[in-house]
Amino acid sequence: MIGVMADYGPNNERLKRLLETILRTDFGEDQQRAAEVLGVSQPMISLAVNGHKPVGPKLKKGLATYTRQTLDELEGIDRPGSTRWRNLPGWADAERKAREMFPKVSPLAFDRLGNLMGEQPPSVSALTIGLLASTWDSTSTDEARIEAIATNARREMAEEDTAADLAIKRRHEARERGEPLPPLPGEPVKPRPRKPPPKPSRG
Repeated sequence: MIGVMADYGPNNERLKRLLETILRTDFGEDQQRAAEVLGVSQPMISLAVNGHKPVGPKLKKGLATYTRQTLDELEGIDRPGSTRWRNLPGWADAERKAREMFPKVSPLAFDRLGNLMGEQPPSVSALTIGLLASTWDSTSTDEARIEAIATNARREMAEEDTAADLAIKRRHEARERGEPLPPLPGEPVKPRPRKPPPKPSRG
């Protein structure tokens, strides 16, 4: 009989949520079919989803391959040389200019470029970014576009999960220190109460 679910840490919880999302949206909750695609056994998926076992190395490898990520990307680990293009110095400003220069290129094409990593682009310039995005936009298939949309959604979900985990940790630490709790992602920042002006001294 399986006992109480263990706490395997926030990163495992994030991977479990990713697995649950893929299982629900891509496989209609069919664990056997998902197991065949991810290269693991059905019981391994069931145990991970139910929190009775952590997302182990074999399942991580299957998830990384399925989502077209490296293991470091899947686990949110940044290593030298693994920076995504959108994190390169000057990329954000150059991409903004490229979107203005190439207004007919889809936003998805620019998002797709920003998600690339490994060998760096020829240059981080608006013209280069625009031409690369335009090329992908004109040659990509519907299947490639669907996959790019899914990859972006998974990346955004992972980033939101990471931000939420960090915010919860900071709130816990602030509570332990007896300090005001910092806001959660998306929660408005409460203005600090203004101190009343000092009373004039009576001469």
